[in-house]
Amino acid sequence: MLMGRVVPPVDPSARCAPPITSDVHHERAQHPMNTSTLVLVWLLCASLAGDALLSLRPPTFISDCLHGVGFPREWWWTLVVIKALAAIGLAVGALRNDPGVAATVAIGTTAYFGSAAITHIRARFTGSAFWINCLAMLLLSTLTAGVTVAAYL
Repeated sequence: MLMGRVVPPVDPSARCAPPITSDVHHERAQHPMNTSTLVLVWLLCASLAGDALLSLRPPTFISDCLHGVGFPREWWWTLVVIKALAAIGLAVGALRNDPGVAATVAIGTTAYFGSAAITHIRARFTGSAFWINCLAMLLLSTLTAGVTVAAYL
């Protein structure tokens, strides 16, 4: 009895909705990435992993870059985590041949390096580190995002 009403017994065989099924495996099989797409995904993955490893003990060009844009030293560790997680996400997408995962991570990296480029421009720190590192990574991320989205669609 619930608030003065009698609750009818529940029939375990009755269903309110059809069972939830996942078509993820079928979709992924229909949209595999081709070799050139996988090469771009692995290239971005390796670049991000290398950048994350370098950022553990930043060489002068990285620390000058971070100081140049005014990024606080106590927050530098966050960049290592972001880049490492992105590299892991790209590796998962490539190993599973899943363009949806790879595209999601590549879009995130494009947003990250796009934000970095804006930060460089606003801080007027547009030397060689900006052109070589930031814009090159933005270009690679954007290209990878484009081809993985195309592979997914």
